[in-house]
Amino acid sequence: MVKRLLLGLLKGLVIAGALGALFFYAFGMHAVSGVGAFMLAGLATLIAGVFAGQPPWKSGAWIGSILKGVFGFGLGAGLYWVLQRFAPGTDISALLRASEPTTIATAPLTFMPIIASVYAMLVELDDGAEEGSTADPAMLKKTGVRVENIDVGEETEGQEVSSASEKGKSGARR
Repeated sequence: MVKRLLLGLLKGLVIAGALGALFFYAFGMHAVSGVGAFMLAGLATLIAGVFAGQPPWKSGAWIGSILKGVFGFGLGAGLYWVLQRFAPGTDISALLRASEPTTIATAPLTFMPIIASVYAMLVELDDGAEEGSTADPAMLKKTGVRVENIDVGEETEGQEVSSASEKGKSGARR
């Protein structure tokens, strides 16, 4: 469980940190507020939701990844609202070498990794149970459970069990 939390934290920090750095340094968005900040927070959690947990390129996992991303967009906007409502308004513009007054809740370089890593950790914890779902052979030996290859195909008209003893043999294997 701790491994999954750390993996989610790492994925969220890397993905949203790269996005935040892109918007902060490349596009010069040192301080963002209003609808733009909500959209950036949603974008960060959308991308973190797609890549956290099971990878989208795994067989059959792309639909779940898209759904995690769409849900993450809304959750990211909600988490940004909580962050901007309750985060301290300390000016960090000197720390980030920004030209305009910047706080934790207005700098994409700070709020995007915070929000995306929270969501990525939740997704990693949720998807973590699917990896260990296979039965452990050592545990099956201890409990006395036997696993056999049983053909459960349909019987055709010509295939019938000839005697009750054969039925009893197939029932005794269970």
